[in-house]
Amino acid sequence: MAVSRSKSAASPGAGNNAYTGILVLSLLAQIIGAVFLFLDYNRLTANPVEDVTKVVPSRPTNLGAPDKGGDKAGDSEKKG
Repeated sequence: MAVSRSKSAASPGAGNNAYTGILVLSLLAQIIGAVFLFLDYNRLTANPVEDVTKVVPSRPTNLGAPDKGGDKAGDSEKKG
């Protein structure tokens, strides 16, 4: 009986299947992502960003309307 047990215990493994392929694909994606992260970090540290000296508004205050010097935001409450 010892011979039959050793044969059944030495059966071949599961081998490579779809999950092994997905695992290898995800490992490659992680490595490629790490390389891009390093390249981006290296680019940013090589040329430091200059300090901002002037504050620029993100959008214009008058939004294209001609400035007549009259009613501005909040002035209508004071008049009435």
